[in-house]
Amino acid sequence: MKRCSVLNKERLQESPSLKPYILEIFNECYQDTRTEASDAYGGKLRSQLAIDIFTLIPISY
Repeated sequence: MKRCSVLNKERLQESPSLKPYILEIFNECYQDTRTEASDAYGGKLRSQLAIDIFTLIPISY
C-alpha cells in the first residue's frame, strides 16, 4: 500500500502528530497522484490528459 493512501482528513484529526509526516511524504504523494491522474498510468487511461499538464512541482507547496 502506498504511504499516501493511508492518510486522510479523519486520521489527521484523530492524530495531529501525523501532520509532520505529511510534509515528509507530500512530494512523493503529489508525484504519484500526478501520474495516476494522467494517461501515463501504466497504460490504463484514467483521463486523456498528458502528464505534462500537471506541474512538476505543486503550486501550493
